[in-house]
Amino acid sequence: MAGGGKKGPDNTPIDAELAKAGAFGRFQVFITLTIVFGIMSCNLLTHGIAILELEPKEPDGYYCTDQATGIKKACDPEEWCGVSGIDVDVNYDSNNENIYNWSTSLELVCKEKSATALIATLCLVGIFFGVMFIPRMGDLFGRKPVVQIALIGSLVPLAMVTFTKSLIVVDIGAFLAGPCIIARMSCGFLLLMEHMPTSKQAAVGAVIMVSEGLCQVFWVFFLTVISKDTFYFMYFAIALNFVTAIAFYWVPESPRYLYGINDLDRCAEVLTYIADKNNVQ
Repeated sequence: MAGGGKKGPDNTPIDAELAKAGAFGRFQVFITLTIVFGIMSCNLLTHGIAILELEPKEPDGYYCTDQATGIKKACDPEEWCGVSGIDVDVNYDSNNENIYNWSTSLELVCKEKSATALIATLCLVGIFFGVMFIPRMGDLFGRKPVVQIALIGSLVPLAMVTFTKSLIVVDIGAFLAGPCIIARMSCGFLLLMEHMPTSKQAAVGAVIMVSEGLCQVFWVFFLTVISKDTFYFMYFAIALNFVTAIAFYWVPESPRYLYGINDLDRCAEVLTYIADKNNVQ
């Protein structure tokens, strides 16, 4: 690695090397977008759990269609819970806030309130276990492998909570999403920051914080403008996760991490790679 221990304008040896590699260039824009969207793809689930559980407004929050007669009428859960031979759909006409979500697909309105609360609780338990172990794994094995496994692995819980009508499957998916979120928010955040010159880290960190708030904004925009079916939005979250998992292939390990563990050869390779992507000769 050229430059040895010489310090750059931001007072670290790696900052000097990053400056030679283009400082904040095309590569830094690419990795920022990749990790920010990677974090958002799973956060869209956690920020949307309350929306996914929201019950249609009563009275007449549903349409019930008798399979035998084909007669369709506005109805409430008391009229169809536990009753066979009835097709149920959300009555969007009775209230503009009515949406199609777990409340109908999993028939949460027919179950104890504790069944609904358990989904978010299990997600928080998964986050708790993730906080205990995953950040340390990023120190032991590197930032990139932990984030890469989380990006690929989170496709499973996202699919589990989207494509099933089983409450147990949704509970398991919510629990598994927890560690995936922590891997992105801890190791993913560090990986992104450690690719940035010190002078740019605060601004890039602010972008991540803003993206957190945008998750709720995207939910509201989608349900207001595009569709009342929450699962279409979850399809978008899965697609976003899939694309970022592919894009992450071109994200290298953190040069600061490699420098910190004294793996100077790999650190030099990463800095050369960054310089190439920034079109610095």
